[in-house]
Amino acid sequence: MKQYYIYKIICLKDEWNGKFYIGKHYGELNDNYTGSGKLIKEYFKKFPKEKDITYEKIILEICDEMTICDIERFYIVEGMKSELC
Repeated sequence: MKQYYIYKIICLKDEWNGKFYIGKHYGELNDNYTGSGKLIKEYFKKFPKEKDITYEKIILEICDEMTICDIERFYIVEGMKSELC
């Protein structure tokens, strides 16, 4: 079932280890979507997607279409407090 959700991708390889990306998506919770940001795309170009080997995806919150942007903004602001974001 497709849902709106906020997710966090944690990189697990080399100099990227521990760095994370926060995003929003409409789709299946267990789909292979990992984001559209420039740096996360660069990471997956270097380390092809192998779940549980190159990254971990965490669903932070399931939302509705009306609130997803505000909720994503909250998580990004909080995440930016860390140098790993």
